[in-house]
Amino acid sequence: MVSTQFAIHYMMESESKLRAFFRNVTDRLNPGSYFIGTTVDSDELVRRVRASTEKNMYQNDFMTVVLPSDNFSKSESPYGLKYYFYLKEAIGRESHEFGEEKPMLVDEYLVVWPELIRVAKDYGLELVMKKNFGQYYDDNCGEHPVSLQGKPEPQPQPYGAPKNHTECPPAN
Repeated sequence: MVSTQFAIHYMMESESKLRAFFRNVTDRLNPGSYFIGTTVDSDELVRRVRASTEKNMYQNDFMTVVLPSDNFSKSESPYGLKYYFYLKEAIGRESHEFGEEKPMLVDEYLVVWPELIRVAKDYGLELVMKKNFGQYYDDNCGEHPVSLQGKPEPQPQPYGAPKNHTECPPAN
């Protein structure tokens, strides 16, 4: 198995980067094994930016996303569709100007799924499942709710179940 978490979108800067990435993945896979990856849900990201009251920007207490344009032409390449991102205490950094904290945004790229799938096929990979985190949680973890702070909600325990049983069941 090869696993890549929150990095695939960086490969969408160019086709050569995406192809090099899939070449590295497939060089390390045994026949019949799996590549598992997570990436940003570009559709949801763009939806949130467009729904925001701030032009081309979505932000909350933890993150900031800025799109350079409010639309992308269908004639544009599926590569290099840049946006700017900051995640508090994780991605980007804060600058302190005149005693005020400001996020320093980093370049990231939207994932155009048909193109990602097309190139993956060139390397013998096929898409088995595509879900965003909300869909995955609803489909697989709904019986084990977790609060936003990451603390499990109290649940009745079946006879013989461990008292701290709060994990999400494995995906089918």
